[in-house]
Amino acid sequence: DLLLSNFTPSATAAAFPSSVLTAGVVPASFDGSQYFVRSSTAINLTAIGVSVVQMVGQTGQVLSLLHSGPLAVLPPGTPTATPSFSAFGSTATVQLPSGFAPLFTFDNTLRSDYCVNNYAPAFTSASAAIVVDNNLTVGTTVYVARAVDYDLGANGQIRFSLTQSQGPTGLFVIDANTGAVMVAQVMTLQLAATLLFTVTGTDGALPTPKSGSMSLAITLNDVNNHAPLFTRAQYEFTLIDKTPASATTAVGRVVANDPDPGLAGTLEFSLLQGQQYSAYVRFDNTTQNFYLVQTVDANTWPTLFFVFSVQAMDFSIPRRSATTTVVFSVFNPAPPIFSQALYTRTIPETFSVGRPVLTVTATHRDANFTQVAYFMDSIAGSDASFFILDAALGTLTLLRPVNLKTGKNTYSFNVHAFAVGSPSAIDAAVPVVITTTDVNEFAPIVAQPVQYFTLYDRNEPDAFLTTIEVSDPDFGPLGTVVFVLINQTVDGTFAVDYSTGVVTIPAVLDSTEITDYVVYISAQDMGTPPLATVVTLHVTVTLNPRFTTTTTTT
Repeated sequence: DLLLSNFTPSATAAAFPSSVLTAGVVPASFDGSQYFVRSSTAINLTAIGVSVVQMVGQTGQVLSLLHSGPLAVLPPGTPTATPSFSAFGSTATVQLPSGFAPLFTFDNTLRSDYCVNNYAPAFTSASAAIVVDNNLTVGTTVYVARAVDYDLGANGQIRFSLTQSQGPTGLFVIDANTGAVMVAQVMTLQLAATLLFTVTGTDGALPTPKSGSMSLAITLNDVNNHAPLFTRAQYEFTLIDKTPASATTAVGRVVANDPDPGLAGTLEFSLLQGQQYSAYVRFDNTTQNFYLVQTVDANTWPTLFFVFSVQAMDFSIPRRSATTTVVFSVFNPAPPIFSQALYTRTIPETFSVGRPVLTVTATHRDANFTQVAYFMDSIAGSDASFFILDAALGTLTLLRPVNLKTGKNTYSFNVHAFAVGSPSAIDAAVPVVITTTDVNEFAPIVAQPVQYFTLYDRNEPDAFLTTIEVSDPDFGPLGTVVFVLINQTVDGTFAVDYSTGVVTIPAVLDSTEITDYVVYISAQDMGTPPLATVVTLHVTVTLNPRFTTTTTTT
């Protein structure tokens, strides 16, 4: 029942033939030697004069210690196995289960190089199948292969290896010491697949190790790792005015990608917002292109901004999506449009300097360049020099007097408008005509508003008296003076020419009747109402000596 295998005494120990081991008795002369003992029955050991005896089980646990006396040990493998000490004289009795291989060492020396390699590694499972998501990080343990080897020392030490027979390679590795199967590289781009492996456990016996194996199937679950991603968070496109409609020439396109493999990376596109603009711009969800439905018209389209929201969605479960914004803006390279083809204004010649005359207005239908600025012809001494223009508001203000006394009553020039910031350098021009009217500023100026005359009576009818000298700085009718006889001492005695101001005496004066006359004449312009200056004529009538009677006394 007691066998000794691979017995090699230490350098100081005498050869110890196996025939000495009879009836399970070990003599005292094996100092420093190591024995590998295998037994299926009780073993009686007699250790005479040995200071330390150690029994080590198949997993390296200490089974018994003998200190100058025997030690009884419970069978290894007992869940609560606890060594108990009892006095048996010089005999230690150990009950071993069948197949158990204790190693006896002396002087605390454990030697395994003399052990017999009795057992091959045995896996706890002959096969395993697991499902692994393809989004696990590198180094994640997905499975641990477990195996046992009842041999001691190197003969019982197992190293694991992994051999693949199916599926994409390089995705998993195994820890040779622990049997842990781990993720070796990023798998997010891997499609669903089943990988077949053989896990092999090999002990450390030399020169001929033993091994065991199990099969391992790993099924990759294609997790939807990535949501679609548009190349831009917002796409901006410009539509140039008068661009013709086309069903084949795209005016914009969106692009999205999804690195997931298979259906998880296959995308479909749809329009979430902007359907109301389909009469002008439409989206093709197959090509992701936008096309013009109508020719661009900046002046008639209801809006110059078209905002769309486009969604990209993959086909995995659950589905993942992304959205982007698409903005179309209309660019109008044409110049602004004035509200009138001609701007005119008539102002009096007394119009105050610094007072607004008129405002021109132009608009520019463009998505981004709607602000309009104004400027005038810049020719020195031109009619425009009489005015100043507000570049932002288009308001013309009188800069210099426009009195008709200067001989000018019409001012003509162009006002220009352009779109601020627009890359188009084109401007629009509109004619402006300012006409001044004469204001009745002055009453006629009479050289002698009061005049005195002494006349002889017996005058000839319609005799000339005087011409009223008058002037008026006003122009036109307002500077034209007429004469009206307002009052006189005796009606019909004096008369004045309406146009020339010539005063005549239609009647024959008689100093015996009236000697003093007062005549009031109005010198007035043609204004409404007219401005007038009254001329006063004082006429004294004396006896004409030609008609004096001389009496002679005899």
